[in-house]
Amino acid sequence: MGLPERPPRAIDWQSVEEALGTRLPADYKDLIARYPELVVGGFIRVLGPHGRFPSMDIVAESQSNQSWLEYITEEAEHHDEAIPYVAYPAPGGILRWGVTTNGDYCHWRTGPGDPDEWTIVVSEGKGDEWTEFAGGLGAFIEALFLARSTVPCFRGDWPHSGSTTTFRDRGDRAVSA
Repeated sequence: MGLPERPPRAIDWQSVEEALGTRLPADYKDLIARYPELVVGGFIRVLGPHGRFPSMDIVAESQSNQSWLEYITEEAEHHDEAIPYVAYPAPGGILRWGVTTNGDYCHWRTGPGDPDEWTIVVSEGKGDEWTEFAGGLGAFIEALFLARSTVPCFRGDWPHSGSTTTFRDRGDRAVSA
């Protein structure tokens, strides 16, 4: 993605993590500090703390994630189906860190140990399709762009060689990399 034009912004990670009730992975914190309002490949919006809108804020989206999982779990039960995950803060629950332009959700599968060991879970917006990736956020993005991994619910043409990554720098200008 290239180096940011400006130094990383200061984020009070302690208050963010207190609001969420958990520590967050180091690769995520480094990425968001360097690239606020990050959109990877024009497709995955990575949620940050203190987003301009609730839908862009990781703390606000954690509440939305709980409500969404409760809803799709109830719907699945009506059809004698089961959703394979529970929402954070339940043990091993999933915590949303991103949303795609198609309405898919990207989560961490949390655990009792080190957040740097959390894995990635991607769900189609209706909760019908789930994909797990045995690695963290940085490894997930790298694997997608190097074609080492795919996510079935993602657009078939993504990522492509013309994919760009955008973020807002501290001067609030849109920048592409």
